[in-house]
Amino acid sequence: MQISEEDYFCQRLNEQIKWYDKRSGQNQKMYKRLRCAELILSGSIPFVIGFANHWSYVTIIVGFLGVVITAIAGILSLYRYHENWVIYRNACEALQREKYLYLTRTGPYTKENPFHLLVERVEALMANENHCWTQIQSKTQGEEQQING
Repeated sequence: MQISEEDYFCQRLNEQIKWYDKRSGQNQKMYKRLRCAELILSGSIPFVIGFANHWSYVTIIVGFLGVVITAIAGILSLYRYHENWVIYRNACEALQREKYLYLTRTGPYTKENPFHLLVERVEALMANENHCWTQIQSKTQGEEQQING
């Protein structure tokens, strides 16, 4: 099966750039939200402890905050939002770079018939990103197995 340059750009390259951009943004938002919550809750513990002489529920509140902080840390570790954000952003930027080098016929694309080179380089970038993602998921599963015994 042969695919045209236009079809490759529309159906593959541009769609992958959009996908990586969207997923990068989603992971960035989740990471930042959870980290902010973790920091705010951690910082509130000394504040709540200051009311120990006035509230009888301080130990319950502090214990609850500790549980929530631990849960947030576990979620961050399990879903690896930061790592995914960085991997997806790097993949998106690398694909955009290849696209614009190709469109301007600069860098490695100054040769005759550069379309084949573009496809090879783009597919290699995506394969590498997939490999990185798989490694992160394997690492996460290995950590889960160690925790669960």
